[in-house]
Amino acid sequence: MRRIAAVLLAASAGAAALATPAVADSNAPYARGAAVVNSDGSLDSGKHVAGTRKVNVGRYCVTFDDTIERADAIAVTQPHDWRRVIVLRNGGASCNGPHDFYVAMDNRSGDYEDGSFTLAVL
Repeated sequence: MRRIAAVLLAASAGAAALATPAVADSNAPYARGAAVVNSDGSLDSGKHVAGTRKVNVGRYCVTFDDTIERADAIAVTQPHDWRRVIVLRNGGASCNGPHDFYVAMDNRSGDYEDGSFTLAVL
């Protein structure tokens, strides 16, 4: 009886391991691309992200790989601090590639301020 229980337990653990999603998809399984960006502009985690950088105080550029172009994307972003206001827009000369997304953040007084955020491309 113990032997049968041990075999069933091992089999169920193996089935659960096979059902685990791929690591790249676990952060954003329903998004085409995603980035969690730290306030210094470094990438915390992401999906299809080629790079991130801080352009200036409170301004960031997130570059996705060739599978995502800004022209045909719907993107949403969320600051990690409720006291921040975040804007997603075209970046001008500092962030204007076809795979670039420009994120600007301020402190509700209109002054640019650094902060971490999440960006998802649907």
